[in-house]
Amino acid sequence: MDKTLTKNVAAGITGGLSGLIGGAVSGPAAAGAAGAIGGFVGSAVGNSIKGGIWIDYNYYQGVTNWGWQ
Repeated sequence: MDKTLTKNVAAGITGGLSGLIGGAVSGPAAAGAAGAIGGFVGSAVGNSIKGGIWIDYNYYQGVTNWGWQ
């Protein structure tokens, strides 16, 4: 996976997690705060990714090894 795809996957994961947290908390202010924190974390994670990821996948065992490019 190249750098762009890796950043997009990270953004999707952090966005989904902030959506889950926003749905679990009560009140619009708490949900807004969860969204803002999720956006910040997503940006920080995306900016820290400098390369892509390589993955070894085995049909029977799943992901057997991975690393940063």
